[in-house]
Amino acid sequence: MYIRIKAGTLVACLLVVALCAGIAYTLWNQGKADRLVQQILEANPMSEDRIDITSNGYAYTHPTEQKVSYEQALAYALEMVEEYPDHMWTQANSAYTLGQLYLKTGHRDEALSWFKKADSHWNEEAGRWISILERPDPDTAQLSLSGRVLMDGEPQADALVYLRPTDANSWYSPGYLSYPTVMTDQDGIYRFYDALPGSYEVGVAILPEQLEGLVRTNATEEPLVLEAGSSKTFDVRFVPKLETIAPTNGTEIETDQIRFEWEPYPEAVSYRINIQSLVPDENGQLKGRGAIGLQESWTDTEAVYEIAELRGYEGGVHYDTEGPAPQSILGIVYPGGHFSWSVDAYDAQGRKLSSSSSYYAAYTNQLPLFSLSVEGQLAGDRYVLARDYEAAIAAYKQEEHRQEAIRALGLIYAFGTDMREKGKDVELAKSYLNQLTDPTPFDQQILASLEREGQPR
Repeated sequence: MYIRIKAGTLVACLLVVALCAGIAYTLWNQGKADRLVQQILEANPMSEDRIDITSNGYAYTHPTEQKVSYEQALAYALEMVEEYPDHMWTQANSAYTLGQLYLKTGHRDEALSWFKKADSHWNEEAGRWISILERPDPDTAQLSLSGRVLMDGEPQADALVYLRPTDANSWYSPGYLSYPTVMTDQDGIYRFYDALPGSYEVGVAILPEQLEGLVRTNATEEPLVLEAGSSKTFDVRFVPKLETIAPTNGTEIETDQIRFEWEPYPEAVSYRINIQSLVPDENGQLKGRGAIGLQESWTDTEAVYEIAELRGYEGGVHYDTEGPAPQSILGIVYPGGHFSWSVDAYDAQGRKLSSSSSYYAAYTNQLPLFSLSVEGQLAGDRYVLARDYEAAIAAYKQEEHRQEAIRALGLIYAFGTDMREKGKDVELAKSYLNQLTDPTPFDQQILASLEREGQPR
């Protein structure tokens, strides 16, 4: 059987088919572009993955989940630029993203090229990276400071080195992009030109995997004083970390003492212990809330502390968005608590040679963790750990025959129950702390502070 179709009808049908095919291709093509963008974003190309280290401390951003590698994201971004030049993402974001991805994959010249293309869209951030990656003309610029970044004696390429003014060092300091910053070359050498005269710390921002088993040593003089018309040389050295022996990871302390042991470190003449309190987050994972450096220096490779001594140790007052941290109320250590510890080694001049605390260690639980037996834990202690201070006060008042309960009540009333010091009561705090039969230096310090606070101005 034959079906006869008029020529005009056939042409119309073909046009409809072509139109449908075109629409389908357009939709598929647009969908592919959006899928590529989604895959690029899953690499978190804008994430800050370097650890920012000075001689006085370090800072880092908690790592984010990365579902796509930087190398694969780079390939997707290049595909977007080539195949979809009119796509909104390509027009607005591709150049800066490619600059970041080339930087993260170790292609310095390509990164600089793309940051220059992005300068009109991301002028502030891109401009900073351009100033970092461009090499000044040594014939027209004055060399102010140079040196090397050495990892266990080996030069480290592509490390970011920055100069932070000494007077800018405070409890909060912005990241390295806020200061004069350069990048080391293939020989680990950095150079600063035309730096303003002044006193500086030399900071380094470096990838976590480049720091495995290493810590920065402070066995050189800092801060550096730069003067106009002259140059200095300063090497930043990372050395093998100190190794601990006991308590090992997972140890539960059931005695009245904690004995810390570690390996001797070359050229060290003294050591100091650091203890960090760990509390569970909303997912049940232990997270640190600030390490406390113990004041005592030890010349041997072991240190012994009484738990009762540490409970009243001067650890300062630490607040977060939920109020005073539990260690501010309960002490550096307390029954039923979890803790990490580290030890630092010092030379004869008191400069830190090394530490057992590697960077990221507390976040990834690489430090040795120990716990104290729950024996002796008060009901109020459990409420403090849960950050329920009202219930803690009620529970402690039921056990006012215990010195630990009296101290906790005094400290809660001294500090308040939130960042705005809600519930703070100076007279009640003094009343409880004055009831202590054996006040610690920390108790006495808080009492003295409360006395001054209560005096007329």
